Amino acid sequence: MRKSIFIVLAVSLILVFGVAMLTGCGGGGSSSDPASSATPAAPDGGGSSPAPAASGREATPTPSAPATPQTPAAPALSGKYYLVDATIEGDVVGEADFFWMEMDSNYLDFIDDTHFEAYMMGDYADGTYQHNGGVIILTLFGDDFEVRIDGDKLTMDMEEDGIFVYDKERRQPDPSAVSSGGDALAEAIAWWSGDWYGSWYVFSASEAYDHLVGEPWDVYVHIEVGPNGKGTVYAWDDDIVLGTVEIEIDISDGSPGVAKSTGGEFFDTPIKAYNNYWWIDTSDGGHYDDNLIIIDEEFVDEDMNRIDYILRLRPWGMRWDPEYDVMPPYYDWYLSVYDRPMLDVLRDYGTLHSALQ
Repeated sequence: MRKSIFIVLAVSLILVFGVAMLTGCGGGGSSSDPASSATPAAPDGGGSSPAPAASGREATPTPSAPATPQTPAAPALSGKYYLVDATIEGDVVGEADFFWMEMDSNYLDFIDDTHFEAYMMGDYADGTYQHNGGVIILTLFGDDFEVRIDGDKLTMDMEEDGIFVYDKERRQPDPSAVSSGGDALAEAIAWWSGDWYGSWYVFSASEAYDHLVGEPWDVYVHIEVGPNGKGTVYAWDDDIVLGTVEIEIDISDGSPGVAKSTGGEFFDTPIKAYNNYWWIDTSDGGHYDDNLIIIDEEFVDEDMNRIDYILRLRPWGMRWDPEYDVMPPYYDWYLSVYDRPMLDVLRDYGTLHSALQ
């Protein structure tokens, strides 16, 4: 009887152990652990594993690298931009202060795609520029400066000299400058054109021209201006031709405007944007009347010899006031002939400008 009980227990243990072995090895059964799933072997023949079957859902595309943003090219520049604002040594300077700082006429004039002319704080210069992405690099006075463009405004960083803002719209003609009698340019042309008489003298000079410093001489000026505002100034005294200067009338601030040289010569030396330039502003001498031209300029010859000179002119046929004027040396003679046309008088005396004979 005991032997039968032991046999039954042994058989039961064998059955229990066998079931446990089958369950633990997963033979034929499924496992709840996904990692236990067998990976199908590659087929014989050394080929690559077959592609997985489509799941019915499109594959997500691999994102491409973002495109490098392109810096927009700086727009082309043309025409004049006038100084409207400046920051110098940390101080903001506005147009109200420009006059006494001699900055009221500063401008950049872009002539073509690579060249410009500048008038800055009393100095005239030719410069070049090039595009560099979204900015402009100006080469001026031997240095490079970065210029940012915002619409019609240019911001020029001149480093130690300051930051300067130029605007193309600042000096558009003022409608109030046009009178009911006609066009402002026509009025300006009529004001400048004709014959002028006065005095000229040298008040400072280098050694080569030191002999010219002293008393004034009489001077005659004939101005011809065409309907486009461009013309020529002929200047001479009794003995020599002083110059033949090409000008253009600028009425941006109203009539009679400013006459600016565009070419020609003075003292047999070519007039350029950076040398012997004329900027004839009638406001320089118009503090007590409207019939006075003052040409206050510097002349430098090819050997860098210099003179500083002034021409003071009134329309031929007008009397002078000794209380205000630097009287021409031969003013008494002038009073005897000023009722006749100037060119006729000087032709009779044989002292006419050679280009007008």
